[in-house]
Formats: sequence, structure tokens, C-alpha cells
Amino acid sequence: MLQATKNKYTVETLKPLNILYDHEHWLTQQDVDMANSYVELIERTRSEKIPQIGDRLIYVDRYGEYYGNALIENKDEENGRISICERPYVPFVWVMGHYQRRPNESSNFSHFSKRLPSTYVS
Repeated sequence: MLQATKNKYTVETLKPLNILYDHEHWLTQQDVDMANSYVELIERTRSEKIPQIGDRLIYVDRYGEYYGNALIENKDEENGRISICERPYVPFVWVMGHYQRRPNESSNFSHFSKRLPSTYVS
């Protein structure tokens, strides 16, 4: 588990990171609270040792294609397989019982048994 951060953002620190959103929707304390709750949730559920949904990794497929920013997109506990999105475009985050991050748009996917290739990087 990673070190937990309490109230990482304020309206003042989040505005420069979200200029367009603030311009169109007016960034509020509710937005800041939501961002801080996601940060806390992510920090609570990440592991430095066990690959999880939402982790980025370096992946080289069986044909030697290199993907430096691949994403663990899903896992199938029943069959012991994971799904890796080779080229995620725009990730987004939502809560569904536990932290999950899935690509909004993507190209190819690869599926593996739970044992990841040895080049795993979070």
C-alpha cells in the first residue's frame, strides 16, 4: 500500500491543472473533494508488489512489438487471466466497489494468465 495523502488538492491548487474545465464549468469545492477522495482511494488500493487493474506497464508482445505505456485493463478471477490494453488513449477513473481505471478509447488488447511478463512496471 502506498503512503496515504490527506486533502492533496485545494481549489487554488487544482485550478491551474484544470484550466479548461474551470473556464467552462467553474471548479468548485465539490470537485476538489471528489479529486481528493479519488487520490485517497487510489493510494489505499495500489500495491508496489502486486499488479492491479489500472497499473501501467512496459509490454513486449510475442512478435516483438514494444508498448511502453500499456495498461492492465481488466482481470478475470474465474479464469485467472488479465487483459492488457496495449495503447490506451484517454483513461478515466470511476469507483465500482474498489478502484478501477479503464481506457476510454484504445486499440489492441492482449490477454494473459495472471503471471505477468517479467517486464512489469507500475
